[in-house]
Amino acid sequence: MRPLSVGLAFLVACAPPEPPEILNAEPAIRLAYPPRDVGTVRLLPDGSLSMLIVVDVDNIQLTSPYVEGVEAQEGQGHWHATLGAAEGYQASFEPYQVFTREPGEVSLGVTRLTVSLQNNLHDDLSQFANWQSSIEFEVVEYEDPADSADTGDTGS
Repeated sequence: MRPLSVGLAFLVACAPPEPPEILNAEPAIRLAYPPRDVGTVRLLPDGSLSMLIVVDVDNIQLTSPYVEGVEAQEGQGHWHATLGAAEGYQASFEPYQVFTREPGEVSLGVTRLTVSLQNNLHDDLSQFANWQSSIEFEVVEYEDPADSADTGDTGS
């Protein structure tokens, strides 16, 4: 029984280890999907856009800004997704959303998708270094896969 009591006394007498250094203690957001090398995004047949966005958010609790009486609280917020110079944003308080735009709201060509952290009152959290993240890609017209499929003609 003596070895056990000596071991317990040793454990009680030791100081706890120092906590690890926190590398990024500020709120931050990073686009996890679509990938940076997405290249092109095709419109749907009706000319609308629908794409999955996934973000990695650090050091902020994602909360709904759509609660009556909500106030800005440190450590809480949500994020906005915007596309190019188009008016408006799409808000989310989940780490993902399906970003949509109606026909005519998206121009063909190179554009930028930006996600940004907001407080509960929709104010930018621009005081933090990594408060936004973005990627560029080209928006192209819908192409029916059947139109581009191999016809099976062997040339004989």
